[in-house]
Amino acid sequence: MPLTGLLEAVALIMILGCFAQGMQILHNYRGTLHASKLLSQPLNGGNDTSQGSIAIIPCKLGASSEDEAIYITRSIRDLLSSRAVGRAMLVIEPSDLEALNTKYRDLTKDPGVEFLISDLNACKTCSGKNRALITALREVRSTSKKAIVLLDCDAYHYPKAVEIAVRGAITEKAIVTGYRWYILRDIYGALYNTVSSLAFEYMGIDKTRIVWGGLVAMPTEFPSLLNLIDRFSEELSDDAVVNIEARKKGYRVIFCPACISITPPPRGFRAFISWAVRQMIIVRLYTPRGFMTLLTIYLANTALLAIAITAIVINTSNLIRILFLTLLISYIALGCIRALVAIKIYDPLSIYRDNVLEREKILWKISYVALTAIRAPLLLFILIIARISKRFSWRGSIYCIKKNRAYPC
Repeated sequence: MPLTGLLEAVALIMILGCFAQGMQILHNYRGTLHASKLLSQPLNGGNDTSQGSIAIIPCKLGASSEDEAIYITRSIRDLLSSRAVGRAMLVIEPSDLEALNTKYRDLTKDPGVEFLISDLNACKTCSGKNRALITALREVRSTSKKAIVLLDCDAYHYPKAVEIAVRGAITEKAIVTGYRWYILRDIYGALYNTVSSLAFEYMGIDKTRIVWGGLVAMPTEFPSLLNLIDRFSEELSDDAVVNIEARKKGYRVIFCPACISITPPPRGFRAFISWAVRQMIIVRLYTPRGFMTLLTIYLANTALLAIAITAIVINTSNLIRILFLTLLISYIALGCIRALVAIKIYDPLSIYRDNVLEREKILWKISYVALTAIRAPLLLFILIIARISKRFSWRGSIYCIKKNRAYPC
């Protein structure tokens, strides 16, 4: 029976897939717990190392939403008042002076905040963010601070999260990276986390760990050791460059599960798709093998789910139907477990017992779990668009892709 044989083969593949996913969830969770214990040790030493740090925050103020302005303003003020960092350096575009005097006026009154204008001549083909980072790193090359922490300007960074990252970087002589969590306040928070948490699920595993430029701390000498100023001048992504250079030169990258920056999710499906495709394009450009692996996995997952549903619906034997129904439930259950683990480990209330700016809603937590359980078709669609895209937008700028590199158009 050709059809029966095909269905049996598909069922076997799904069984192996369920087993592999279960092992991956377990391995990642164990690695995450180990990272938590490793980074908790420096905090028990009682050394006040946080004041020996400087926060660099590249920010295109004109492209920031009202929510983002509120989040980062509150974040900078809390970081300085709690002494999680000793100094904050905000690097803005020359065209941002008007926005600085309106949406960010409160920051101009804080003596702990230094403002730099991004040097437009720092590089010609890099991103605006990398240009801002180059401007700041040139300024702090001779600083006496013990650590540098790079922060994105569209999120709220908990003082305790930054303190843990900075102390871990100094004590372990390593790069400490966090990640972001989109507030589950509406459907967009659920959608953004559905895609973003794809990376969470591999951060506990050393070989698949990435540096996230939204919150990353390193000893002050590392930018020079990694030649970041020169490397940033050639590239689009800052975090991918840090990740590549650190691994090439043998420096450790440590994931900090408690260093999660909470982010207001932008509203609008078009904005979500544009963001999601851009994330996958960066994966495609900097880790082409990883991108093709993801594309293959989600193509297979989508096909297997379609076959399983078809086998349940069409006139097959009861045994086949029961088998595929069990496998389908197992796949969905594994997806739900992934989301529940992410909520347990990464959401603000779980880490700090405090939402700080917004309270998450149970409806959207449930929506996030449900979306994660059936995300394969959505991720496949995003990956296909990312594979065929020739250009994309980022913070109001358009970038073109040529020969597996991205340049300002």
